Amino acid sequence: MKMAYNNSSYPNMKYVSCMVTDEKDEIVAGYNETWSKEKNHDFFVHYIRHDGESYTKGIEIKSDYSSACRSYHTYLEYGYGNSKYPNVSFVSNKITNSNGLVHKKESWTATKTE
Repeated sequence: MKMAYNNSSYPNMKYVSCMVTDEKDEIVAGYNETWSKEKNHDFFVHYIRHDGESYTKGIEIKSDYSSACRSYHTYLEYGYGNSKYPNVSFVSNKITNSNGLVHKKESWTATKTE
């Protein structure tokens, strides 16, 4: 967040959003904040997945909610025991807006069979 609030060291910064989440993808109280220099209507698709060896994570920026939903469901396809992705053991996705509001979220963890 140090780049926010019209910090003169970052004159081109227009939007900053930070949050800390727990293992259930719940925001840890007191650890989420969003700042926007201008009104922003973008949506952010957050994704994390574990393939047995490493994590893939990122955030996509979408200009409308429909595009964000399509991306969100594309990332969910990696989970739920999809035979195309047999090594994936964890998937977590969410859609937020520029104010930090969570529009939808979902997490999946594989159950171990022994």
